Amino acid sequence: MKRKTGDIPKIMVFRPDWSEFQNFSRYLEYMESRGAHRAGIAKVIPPPEWIPRRKSYYEEDIMNMVIPSPIC
Repeated sequence: MKRKTGDIPKIMVFRPDWSEFQNFSRYLEYMESRGAHRAGIAKVIPPPEWIPRRKSYYEEDIMNMVIPSPIC
């Protein structure tokens, strides 16, 4: 199906359960199969069992990381 010029794809929202969240790369494939890639962004609401990172992202190892080919 062709889109008209100016049509903006909707940003899709996904709510994986814990088992789906465990294999996130497989879940990304599912999201793309549903068309999430068309907007270039999607929202993923993690399951209640997920616990966010407790340590800061400003740890020494992360702050000194070198990215060999940055996008910009």
